[in-house]
Amino acid sequence: MKSFLYSRAPSPTREHAKTSKKGNKRDTFYVTGEPSIYAGVYDSLSDPPLPDLPKIHAVMIKYHITFTPSKPLAAQSLTAKFLGMKEISIDYAQGDNMGQMDRRSAQEVVLGMEWNLWGQGPDGGWVGEDEVLKEGKEYTFDIVAKLPEKTPRSISTHSGSISYSLKVSMKPHFIPSLNLPVLNPFSLNPLSPRQGFTFNSRETIDMIGADHELGKGERVHVEFPDQCYKGPGCEFPLSVTVGGGKVHDIEKVEARIMQTVQWNYQGKPFTQDIYPVTPFTSAHLSTSSPSPSPRPSISHTPSTHSASHASGTATPTQPHAELSIPLPDSIHGAYTGPHHSVKHQLMLVFHRKGWLKKRVEWYKDVEIFHRDVGEEFEGVPGVIEEPVGMDVDRLKRELERVKMRGRR
Repeated sequence: MKSFLYSRAPSPTREHAKTSKKGNKRDTFYVTGEPSIYAGVYDSLSDPPLPDLPKIHAVMIKYHITFTPSKPLAAQSLTAKFLGMKEISIDYAQGDNMGQMDRRSAQEVVLGMEWNLWGQGPDGGWVGEDEVLKEGKEYTFDIVAKLPEKTPRSISTHSGSISYSLKVSMKPHFIPSLNLPVLNPFSLNPLSPRQGFTFNSRETIDMIGADHELGKGERVHVEFPDQCYKGPGCEFPLSVTVGGGKVHDIEKVEARIMQTVQWNYQGKPFTQDIYPVTPFTSAHLSTSSPSPSPRPSISHTPSTHSASHASGTATPTQPHAELSIPLPDSIHGAYTGPHHSVKHQLMLVFHRKGWLKKRVEWYKDVEIFHRDVGEEFEGVPGVIEEPVGMDVDRLKRELERVKMRGRR
């Protein structure tokens, strides 16, 4: 099996649990995950059962656990559990006081995988050679498992989050449990673009057109990608043309990508968050002949099937602008699952001249996808998704805090 381990991840290190109350270094669970900050979550490729089939892409978890008792322990069991939890919350008015808001939360299990490392299992059978954990003996355990299909990646928004953890515990609780936060950066089975569109391709991509009335007789025509990827080097090119009315009153256009996360509870829509995932990209409208700037990763020409392309072509007398929005990996690719869904919109803001500087906003649904590393990047180091809203610095501090306590 071939693994993709990502170049910007740190080298594997040990993350430690808290020691016992007596501070004995032996009574500590030690966990090794690769890469360490993503705590054992990686993707891999394996050969298909038949030569003509594509390679099989999977997201794996892998941990190595060691434990050395300071005295004989007649424990019942030693278990490990990989748990994914979804927590969603909403603000609501409390009682008759509409000005006072309260927050209501609910939780659901996204994923639960459990292993009996030592001791009596659920079926009554015994796992391990020793009936009593021996003093001074180092016990080692390895966990390797494949995450199920439709396992969502870590994500956190104002109204909800999906987070993962690895818990190692003993019954009875002779030794404090280890509860290690885990960052899962992979979306399993995300939505995919239509056939023939490849990530970071220099080939021509299809552009589609859309028209909108700005309110004072002006008409705007926008051309944008029919579908696109997000990730290193990816961009979202735009061509904006204004016609009719007082076109010269429109002096500037701004554009950014908005992300909508729909949270479900008990299989039904519960609440949603809409927020920007890129900063504004702006350009002043010009009446000169358009000359698109070169783009390192993609190029585009108007699609022949674009119904409104002819009417939207810029002329030297029509104000127009060319923009390009970078699409970093921090954007969550389009996704639909039992716990949440993710989609995107293009937000355009047209600024008028004058003292009041009135602006007009326009939103248009767009399709932004996360590439399938397993199918398209065999042999090439990939770049994982960066979960939006997850405080990676906080997670690093938590791991360091757990590690330092284990050294005492």
